[in-house]
Amino acid sequence: MKKITFLYLFIQFATLLSSSAAHIQHIEVVQVPKYENLSEHALVVPVNYAGDIILSDKEFEILLDHELVKIELVYTQFRRNIHFNQEELNANRIEKLQNQFPFINFDPIKWNLVEQTQAQTYEEAQKCFHGFVFHFKPKMSDDESIMMFDAFMDMEVKLPTEIDYAVFNKKCVQQFSRLAQKTGGDVTVVAKTSEVTKSIVNIIDESATEGLDVMIILDKTSSMADDFINIKKGLHQIISSLENIKDVRLAISSFGDKNVDGRKWYDFKNFEGDFTHARNFLNSIQQTFGGDYPESVYDGVYETFKEDFWRSNSKRVAILLGDAPSLVGIGTTYTEKDIVEAATADEIHMNFYPILLSPYNTIGNAVSNMQPKSLVAEIYPNPTNGPVTLKLENPEGLSVQIFDQSGKMIHEEAIDSEEYNYNLQDLKNGLYLFRVLDEKKNFDVQRVVLNK
Repeated sequence: MKKITFLYLFIQFATLLSSSAAHIQHIEVVQVPKYENLSEHALVVPVNYAGDIILSDKEFEILLDHELVKIELVYTQFRRNIHFNQEELNANRIEKLQNQFPFINFDPIKWNLVEQTQAQTYEEAQKCFHGFVFHFKPKMSDDESIMMFDAFMDMEVKLPTEIDYAVFNKKCVQQFSRLAQKTGGDVTVVAKTSEVTKSIVNIIDESATEGLDVMIILDKTSSMADDFINIKKGLHQIISSLENIKDVRLAISSFGDKNVDGRKWYDFKNFEGDFTHARNFLNSIQQTFGGDYPESVYDGVYETFKEDFWRSNSKRVAILLGDAPSLVGIGTTYTEKDIVEAATADEIHMNFYPILLSPYNTIGNAVSNMQPKSLVAEIYPNPTNGPVTLKLENPEGLSVQIFDQSGKMIHEEAIDSEEYNYNLQDLKNGLYLFRVLDEKKNFDVQRVVLNK
C-alpha cells in the first residue's frame, strides 16, 4: 500500500463536503493495486453507484455494538469518462454515510480514501470492491473482560474527605491541612474514635522505609480522653507495625495549653528502637483541662522539634493528633510559619501527617456523622457502555459526587428522586466512583466500570 499526498485533491475534496456533515479532522489518501481487507475486526459494506449503504440487521447490530477507529472508502482510479468527478462522488458518499448513521461520533475516527490502481478497463474495475470498510477496536474475550472488570473493582482509589463542620472545627481543619500541604504530608479526618489506631498504622505502613523516624504528637487535653483510651488499646498494633521496619525509631510527645496547665502542659519521650516502655509512658501522661478551646498546638510541636530527635539521614514522619486549633497571637510563642520553616529546614526536613479528631466524641457518646451508610439500593448496569442508574433508599437530603479512578471529582449535584441517571459516554474507559452523601456527610460509595 502506497501513501500519497494530494494537496490539491484534498482541498478540492474538503470543499465538496457540505457544512451539515460531521467534521472530519484528517483524510489520508492511499493507493493500492487491488484492495484486500485482512482485518478480522472490520465490517465490509459495498455501495452502489448512488452511494446507498444497505446493512442487514446483524451488520447494523455490529455497527451499534463496537467502537469505530477507522473508516475506509474504497474506489478505483479507472474512469470510463474523462469528465467523471471522483472527488465529488466520494464527498457525496461520505455525506450520505454521516446522514444515514447520525448516532456514530465521526470526530475521533481516522479516515482513508483507498484508490485501487490495478484496473485498466471497465470490466476489471467492476471486479474490484467499491464501498466502505468499518474498522473496530477489538473486543476482549469474556475471560479478559472479567479479569479487567475485577481489576478495576479492586483498584484502590483515595477520595477527598467530605467534612461535616457540625462536628469538626473548621479553623482546626484549615490549620492541620496547611501543615500537611506545606510539608509534603497528608491530613486524615477521623470521625469515629475507634479508627484512630488504624489511621496511625496506615501512615506508618505507607511511610515504611529503612531508617524511618516516627514522632507521635498528642493533644492531651480532656476532650481527647476517649482518643487516648483507643490509642492505648491499639498500641500493640502500632508497635507491631513499627517492628516490621528496619532501624526504625519512635518518640512520643504530648501538649495541652501552656497558659493554664502549668508545668504539666508538655511531655516528651524518645524510645529510640525500644518500644517496650511506650505503654508506661502513655499511662504516665496526665491529661489536662486545657482552658479555652484553642490549645498550644504550635508551641507543643515546636518544643518537640527542639528535642533533637531527628537523625540527619532518615525519613521523618510527624503524626499530629488533635481536635482543637492552635492558639494564634496572644498566648502562643510560635506560629504556623515557624513550624513549617522548622519542618522544611535542610537539616531536618520532615512530613506532617495530622490526624484530625472530633471534639464531640466523648466516652459513651460517639459521633454518627461521616460514616459509611447504605444509601444506594442498586446501581446498574455494571460494566456499562455509558448510562448508569442509581436506585436510592430515600432521596431526601442526598447529593452525589462522581470521581474518576485517579480520585478527581468530575461531577456533583443534588438528588431529587428515587432514581438518579448519569451518562459516562463521553469519558474514557475505566473505573468511576459514585459517592452518595446525606446531610450529615454519611456516605455510600458505588463503583462502575466503563467499557465502551
